[in-house]
Parts: sequence; C-alpha cells; structure tokens
Amino acid sequence: MGRRGRLHHRPGPPARRRGPSKGAPVGEPPDHALGRSRGGLTTTKIHLAVGGHCRPLAFVITPGQSGDAPAFTQVMTRLRVPRRIGRPRITPDILADKAYSSRAIRSHLRRRGIRAVIPQPADQAANRKRLGSRGGTA
Repeated sequence: MGRRGRLHHRPGPPARRRGPSKGAPVGEPPDHALGRSRGGLTTTKIHLAVGGHCRPLAFVITPGQSGDAPAFTQVMTRLRVPRRIGRPRITPDILADKAYSSRAIRSHLRRRGIRAVIPQPADQAANRKRLGSRGGTA
C-alpha cells in the first residue's frame, strides 16, 4: 500500500525564491530609493512633514524596507516652515505617531528646542513605570 501525499495531511512549505529577498534589486543604484518588501515587490517610502494646512514642507524618499525612525532626522534637517515676514522657522511643534517614539528622536527634538506630541507605545510606558525613578522621562 503506497502513500498518497504527506503523512500529516498539511500542505508543505512554499517553494524558495531564487535571488536576493531583501535590499535593493540587483544593479539598482542606492540613491534610487528602491527596496524589496516581504512579498518581493519593489517599493519606496515617502517620509513627509506637513504644515497645519496639510501642505508638504519637507520629505525624504527611502527604500521600502527601511524603518521610519532613521529617516526622521533627515526630514527634520530639510524642514523650513515659511512665514509671511522674516526667515523660515526651523523649530515647529511636532505631532508624530508611535513609530517615532524613541529616545534618540525625543532627545534630538529637545536639543533643537522643539515641543513634541508623540504617543508612547504601551511597552515603553510599562517599562518606564516598572523602572520608577530610574526610568527617566523619555
């Protein structure tokens, strides 16, 4: 009596993809900001800073697999808030999502004198509370 199929009646692992699965496509220059996602698609990310009226003020384009936090300082260095009279502001108030809640970003904003409203992820808040007075305020 021969076996028909697998012993445990579950599908097998997917076939392995050939070639690189991460990073830019082969032969692509690094300044093109093309990257690979998990599904193998070639993607890019646009990191954007907008003003109070939802008008773009600064942006950086990065490969799709790159994180949000590393691009934050690049966006902030390009940020200039126009005024009617005088030089553009470089210390605007910041609203950001939880992806930008890190010590490095918060200290960068404090050094520049920028007020920020960034919600903390639950794990960071719990860790800070667990450490108590040794936990800091970042």
